[in-house]
Amino acid sequence: MNNQLFKIQMKGVSGWGDLKTSYDDGLNYVTETYITEQEAQNEINDIVEGTEENKSDYRVVDFNVPADENFYY
Repeated sequence: MNNQLFKIQMKGVSGWGDLKTSYDDGLNYVTETYITEQEAQNEINDIVEGTEENKSDYRVVDFNVPADENFYY
């Protein structure tokens, strides 16, 4: 069984940053985790659908890959 988790990183000025989400109106933010790369890729597709953003501004990485900065969504 594969226990590896994935996350989404977004390209920023200082490098790649973790995409963080709040479930309590901005009091706390967490890094979203995904069980499969495809699940994370589907989330990227949903994020950029209907926007001016590019898929190339996002990437799926192993959860342990360090971030250069954070993005709060």
